[in-house]
Amino acid sequence: MHSWLESESSKGSYEIASAVYDTLNKIEISEVINEVKLIADGCSGQNKNSTILAMAAKWLSQAPRNIKKVQLIFPVTGHSFLRADRLFALIEKGVKKLDTIILPDEYYDIFKKHGTLKKLNYDWHIQDWKKRNYSSYKINGFPPF
Repeated sequence: MHSWLESESSKGSYEIASAVYDTLNKIEISEVINEVKLIADGCSGQNKNSTILAMAAKWLSQAPRNIKKVQLIFPVTGHSFLRADRLFALIEKGVKKLDTIILPDEYYDIFKKHGTLKKLNYDWHIQDWKKRNYSSYKINGFPPF
């Protein structure tokens, strides 16, 4: 779980792309796998946009040699039951059990019960995908942002 406070950054496409990129770079992918599928909700401000495409293209250009393809999947809105949805429900249940939450660490303790917590600027960083991918877009014939 990639986490950050609203005072640290927004919830836009750079943040989401950076979190996904961090995960892709840190997971071990078996040599028999040749395709990576990314399943996202349809939020255009966060993950259904050119930033996510640019991030996926950048990752694929440096991915293990056995990875030949990255597929982005956007399920029909309201009809998907993703694992992340169940995780958010469990976290919400944990939050509701507390009368008040004063410190971010109280949220982090709940997050840690359900997965591995990665804090912004400690475990991962937000990248400027526009600057990072401008040259690769140009080289590959894509228009710049």
